[in-house]
Amino acid sequence: MKPVAANKGALLLACAVALSCNDGQPPSMRTWTAVHDTVGDTIVVRTLGGSVWQDSTRLVGPEPRIVYRSEELGWPGVIIALDGGRLAVSDRTRIHIITQDGEPLGIIGRAGKGPGEFSLIGGMAAWPGDSLLVWDPNQYRLTWLSVAGRAGRTALVEAPPGLAAGEEIDLVPGPAGVVLVWYPGYVLPDGPPPPYALARHDLDGGLEQELARVPGFAMIGTSMGVFVPRSLYGPRPLYAVALDGRVAVSDGVEYCVLVLQPDGDSGRPLRICRDVERPLVQPEIRAPDYSALADLLSPRDLDLLRSRLLVQEFPERKNAIEELRFDSGGRLWVRRTGADERYDPMLLGPYPELRPEHYDWDVFDRDGRLLTTVALSSRFEPRLILGNRIYGVVTLDTGENVVALVELTDGPF
Repeated sequence: MKPVAANKGALLLACAVALSCNDGQPPSMRTWTAVHDTVGDTIVVRTLGGSVWQDSTRLVGPEPRIVYRSEELGWPGVIIALDGGRLAVSDRTRIHIITQDGEPLGIIGRAGKGPGEFSLIGGMAAWPGDSLLVWDPNQYRLTWLSVAGRAGRTALVEAPPGLAAGEEIDLVPGPAGVVLVWYPGYVLPDGPPPPYALARHDLDGGLEQELARVPGFAMIGTSMGVFVPRSLYGPRPLYAVALDGRVAVSDGVEYCVLVLQPDGDSGRPLRICRDVERPLVQPEIRAPDYSALADLLSPRDLDLLRSRLLVQEFPERKNAIEELRFDSGGRLWVRRTGADERYDPMLLGPYPELRPEHYDWDVFDRDGRLLTTVALSSRFEPRLILGNRIYGVVTLDTGENVVALVELTDGPF
């Protein structure tokens, strides 16, 4: 199936008021319905229904196919594309270089604090001269590292005032530097949600500009001495950086994402929203049947779940969105919270049998149009979206982590 004819140059401006932008298509091929407005200096595009590609599109991706597994691979984190059809896969303190089909080409980097050594790799970017730019948030350090493993120069990064710890982020260097994300470090329990800050730094590590702040998690202690988010759902710091330098942020509560233009671009910020009803918190989450879970959960997880339920706040509805990511074409992918998730989010990671079969990702074009929705296996965590090829991580039933690939055979990509 091909994209419908609604993808015409002036379509967005034609939708400046609530109307059906159907471009004369029959009901089975209707395009997206939206409102387009301006609030202050921000353009707001709110999807009311449908999508550009088809009225009720939901592409179900195939099961992930393992492309790289190795006894040397512990936890695949960041995945980026390199020249020559290669990928770089971070593994906490090392980097695996592989082909896009998973053929191993070498491992570079090691644990430590010296040249070419890392405490934690929280971001990578391809750099000219067959090199990588690597961000270590534990050491506040940028390192230039050749694909052959030779360390070049390093730069210590200046944290924004009042913030003390770096986080993992898609690293996208440009003429104005790189965007990094920070939080206050140790957070006092029962305090207000600490803000996360996205800031642009020059390539010598200096602070250039703070771009946005996003609410973090308010924490609370349990009887087991473990600190957990006070509210089971949102707000949460969601952020992503596109290859062209655009930055997307959201607190995840309502379905709205603010997209900031790259430094020096005259374009106005874009707020992308979708009219969806936030899912209700299911009874199984508020009051789980411990007898039904006892044979599945480890004793410690069962005790932790009980202790969490005594102190956490349970809103009537869940947050709206869970994750943001840009693809190689600059499109924004937004993972919706699943309405059919019937168990505490604490359980969805280690116990895949409690997850829904798929997670839905809404795909928006650069101008805010909803293109389609892609359903990906809930066992699959996307890390890199190259056109219709999506690379990510799957944890096997044995506990082994592998790099996997989902190839979409349909859709407007």
